Amino acid sequence: MIRVIFAFLILPASLIAELLSVEKAVQKALESAPNPKIAQLNFKRSVTETRISNADLLPQLNLNTSYYPHKTLVMPQNGVFSTRNSDTLHTDLSAKYLLWDGGVSSAKHQSAKINEEAFAFKKKESAEELAEQIKQLYYTIDFLKNRIRSANASVLFYNEQLKRAHAMYRAGVKTEADESRFTASKYASEEVLHSLESDSRKKEHLLSQLIGTKESVEIIEGSLETRFISLPEMILFESLRTELIARNPVLGALSRGLESAKLGVDAAQGSQYGSIDAVAQYGWDKSLSSYDSSFFGVVGSVPLYDGSKKESQLQKARLDHTLAQQEYRRYYDVLEQNLYEAVQDMNRSHHLLQTQNAIFVSAQKTLKLMQGRYTQGLSGYVDVLEAQSLYEQSQSGIDEAKLLKVLAWERIEKLLNRGSKLHE
Repeated sequence: MIRVIFAFLILPASLIAELLSVEKAVQKALESAPNPKIAQLNFKRSVTETRISNADLLPQLNLNTSYYPHKTLVMPQNGVFSTRNSDTLHTDLSAKYLLWDGGVSSAKHQSAKINEEAFAFKKKESAEELAEQIKQLYYTIDFLKNRIRSANASVLFYNEQLKRAHAMYRAGVKTEADESRFTASKYASEEVLHSLESDSRKKEHLLSQLIGTKESVEIIEGSLETRFISLPEMILFESLRTELIARNPVLGALSRGLESAKLGVDAAQGSQYGSIDAVAQYGWDKSLSSYDSSFFGVVGSVPLYDGSKKESQLQKARLDHTLAQQEYRRYYDVLEQNLYEAVQDMNRSHHLLQTQNAIFVSAQKTLKLMQGRYTQGLSGYVDVLEAQSLYEQSQSGIDEAKLLKVLAWERIEKLLNRGSKLHE
């Protein structure tokens, strides 16, 4: 019996979902979501490509051997060619070292190292995008929960007004139109409530997917307000413009791509001049007799005709460099505009909140006055509905202004490569 009671007491605690902070949500998403893992794999792949390109700058050493059990050998003897059959064996240790190739291999290696840096920036970009998405979801869910509470209050308000209108109609004080209008408002408020609840469930499900859990998540309610309070009232765009160039991972990756494209031009130009290699071999052959076939020396290669292949490669490399320049400029303009808009949204939210707070105070007083006048028969249901509508709109406006500011700030954090770092 005691065991049953104990199990009953601990059961509710086991069913209570652990509250998930925004910092924990970001951390879980970065650990489980596929995009950061893909970015990490691409970075590791670029590291191996750097090692591959570096190998071309190092000596190449090969051990070669061949054996033929039966081989026909042709040899001159007294002015006449004769043949003999014999087994043959050849073994050698050969070495090759690039002395000069017009800087092609060096440029390719430097390009690979720069591409490695570009993929490191892309890792940061992936983390920043995911962190912003998580924070947007998290704070939007908290916003929707606030709106759900307000919608529930609205449903209760219209229910109360409907009961009052019904009683006054039966007493002959009000008409059937009053009762019908409040009934319609009640249904409309219930529909708003159901819509908000549906939106909240959708976003909670998406948040669960991104953090890698199939269980429902419970956010810490009030996080939107806490984050809002922690933010500065106003910020200046000019103070962030330079930081955008220095810190944004997208621009960082594109700038490395621009450097890599320039090295591609250098490599294409150098490939037109050929190459010089130092070669050496220590070899031993056995057929009809045994002998040493060792050598060392220098081998040069100069391209004479390749169907304009190298010329076309150079033209392509120059076009790639020009495209990289334009791509950087295009993305810089887009990101600068995004930063400007985020700053404007954040600054506007400050004035918007002040306006909505003033409207809310006025609407609250008006609603209370209209309810009293309606009960006394001094005003109609339209006055009450208008006052309630203004009250609800101002309430929603306050929440929307806070959400606008927080989401704008998180966008700024992402653009400046600091959103994926857990904030205090």
